[in-house]
Amino acid sequence: VFVGTHKDVVSSPAEHEEISTKLHFEFSKSVAWDFVLFNKNGLGHRGTTTLNFFPVDNKQGRSDPTMIQLIEIFEKTLEASDYVNEEKPLTWLKCMDEITAKKVTNLTLRDVRNIALSCKIKLPEIPWFLRFMNKMNILMWLEDEQLRDVVIIDPV
Repeated sequence: VFVGTHKDVVSSPAEHEEISTKLHFEFSKSVAWDFVLFNKNGLGHRGTTTLNFFPVDNKQGRSDPTMIQLIEIFEKTLEASDYVNEEKPLTWLKCMDEITAKKVTNLTLRDVRNIALSCKIKLPEIPWFLRFMNKMNILMWLEDEQLRDVVIIDPV
């Protein structure tokens, strides 16, 4: 999702179309382009059009109609994602709380394993826990032999 956060400054629909065109030119060949959420209710110089971004006015916050639309799109997209609706044990949440309470950027797999065991997560379940948290972008854990011993706590 591309979001322009200065609609109060760049407010012209013609400018929004120009920005949209530039975004398309710069990013449409990327493999990620297939996953971009488009603004199908954007305003162009001739009225309603599809834009490649969501121009929002931060000063209006949730009063900005585009912001409301963007939130609705996020909600629909999340609701359609299977992993959001998966039920997971509360021990997994407790474990993530314990991990983030360490206030470090990474931990060893051994450290995470010890925390997980202390939170009553069974040893064979730990890789499933890590895969799920990785899938949710809460932490980053790669199972590659050379990388698996490090768990990145703040992957963003």
